[in-house]
Amino acid sequence: MTDGTILVMGGAHVDRRGRIAGETVPGASNPGGWFVEAGGGAFNAARNLARLGHRVRLVSPRGGDTDGEIVAAAAQAAGIEDTPFTFLDRATPSYTAII
Repeated sequence: MTDGTILVMGGAHVDRRGRIAGETVPGASNPGGWFVEAGGGAFNAARNLARLGHRVRLVSPRGGDTDGEIVAAAAQAAGIEDTPFTFLDRATPSYTAII
């Protein structure tokens, strides 16, 4: 970009991570925690570039839903110029992991 802004295009979604506290006990209820935050390869790259002091514009697909709002709020908090293309009839992509 001619103004020095770095353009990042790609995945920006919601990461959902469950983490079991302590040892896993088969056949039992295993307490733990659940974490929800913005993620995705492009989002993470854009956030790290912004942390390094660069001006960053992010372009990524989203749904017109609460998860899309989570990504938008995280981008704003990170100082990223967020310019998504939003599909109102689709859900924002997500990633779920149990650790």
